[in-house]
Amino acid sequence: KQWYQRRVRGNKLKCTVVVKGSTDLICTRTSEVESSEVLKCVEPASARRCGGQGDILAGAIGLFSFWAKENQKAFDGTPYQCLAAEAACSVVKRANLLAFQKYKRSMITSDMVSMLPQAFEDVFGDIA
Repeated sequence: KQWYQRRVRGNKLKCTVVVKGSTDLICTRTSEVESSEVLKCVEPASARRCGGQGDILAGAIGLFSFWAKENQKAFDGTPYQCLAAEAACSVVKRANLLAFQKYKRSMITSDMVSMLPQAFEDVFGDIA
């Protein structure tokens, strides 16, 4: 029920909603009618959460939104906002898992930041 309420609110505000969890849910309005696209990010992460992890995600969503909008003609009709949020969720969750594997319970947010290059490569391969 809570997810449905957020989805409806996102449609009314004409924005993309990301609900973080073990499976991240991403919803964005696809047209002027009350329809929406929903994606799920099932990338595994650790059970350890750090203060500031959401800040990393917000920055990654901004970056991927720029890239996705610049290249939206290459997509199959999925809104670029959904793809950007899914990409950001995947990279941040992977960075979380990598940092946890290295630092265990002593992991802090800056440890995740240092894992972002490896996480990006793990998720997308060598696309440079």
